[in-house]
Amino acid sequence: MKLLIVFTLCLVAVNAVPFMDRLREPFEGKTWVVLAASANSWSNYGMQADVYHAYQVIRTHGIPDENIIVMHYDDLADNPENPTPGIVVNKINGTDVYKTPYQVPKHYTKADVTPE
Repeated sequence: MKLLIVFTLCLVAVNAVPFMDRLREPFEGKTWVVLAASANSWSNYGMQADVYHAYQVIRTHGIPDENIIVMHYDDLADNPENPTPGIVVNKINGTDVYKTPYQVPKHYTKADVTPE
């Protein structure tokens, strides 16, 4: 118990030091993001839906589209089993993550997504 208290106090002290931000070098460059859905077909809906959601989150946080590469099979929105054609959600009663607020780009789709 004493060790836990000491550890907690050390953690609080280190995080309270205001000059730590000055020790970090400023980042001078671009942030790049690669999103890849590891599966296809309706039975693996969640794999692609999560990539689409990640794309929306990344764009919302200011990463420009030209710095994001998306690889997905792209067979969900227009799948015959989709009860809401053109819409992909990543949770029950969720909002469309395929087109809203940003349209998910089609950089690499279907046969273009390979290990090579």
